[in-house]
Amino acid sequence: MVAGSEATTQETTQETTQETTQENAPETVREKILLKLRRRPTTTRFELARELGLTPEGIKYHLNKLRTEGVVRHMGPTKSGRWEVLK
Repeated sequence: MVAGSEATTQETTQETTQETTQENAPETVREKILLKLRRRPTTTRFELARELGLTPEGIKYHLNKLRTEGVVRHMGPTKSGRWEVLK
């Protein structure tokens, strides 16, 4: 009978850990991009692609959507500028 209660305790612990991890983790690609840009505003599209496992074109798509929605903007020159998260 002890083995059954150990299994129940282990399942409960795994469920709690999974719920906690999911609450703190960004859910969407957009949230992940915004988190990265807040932490390091000078990051490039290619760095974001490598870090998030997407293509540079995929990152470009999401950044363009975020720009048109007024969530981010790029300040300064293309190569040495920085991202500003507005919302």
